[in-house]
Amino acid sequence: MQTEFLTSDEIQQLTCYRRKAEQRQALLDMGVQFIVNRLGWPLVRRAELDRLAPSGKAAQKQHKVNLAAIQGGKHG
Repeated sequence: MQTEFLTSDEIQQLTCYRRKAEQRQALLDMGVQFIVNRLGWPLVRRAELDRLAPSGKAAQKQHKVNLAAIQGGKHG
């Protein structure tokens, strides 16, 4: 069973940082909302990542590559 918040290991994996100040800055830079516990560590709700992740057609459209533009042709 998953908890409401990401684990410290998951936050480290997400941010690529071990230090709390660097984790907080990385989360701010990524636009991830978080709260800070009494010790200064960021806490991120799992639902926050769902909010940020594109879904359905938006996700498919985001990854669509315009080959004509890459090849120097017209796009449309």
